[in-house]
Amino acid sequence: MIPESGGMYSYLHIAFGPVLAFLYMWVTTLTRSSAGTAVIAITFGHYFLQLVLPDCEVPALAARFLAAALICE
Repeated sequence: MIPESGGMYSYLHIAFGPVLAFLYMWVTTLTRSSAGTAVIAITFGHYFLQLVLPDCEVPALAARFLAAALICE
């Protein structure tokens, strides 16, 4: 048992050193945050455009542009 907080970072730091632990945490943080935000924004854009344009199919590109505008705000 490792008596430190930090979860996976602590285990990797002890087992493989600080460089690998640091790189793992950066990659994990960037991919989880970015992917989650993108999925939520695209889903919101799609459903919002369905609400605004109820009689036609929502163009995928329009939902992506709306998602990009929401994220960049």
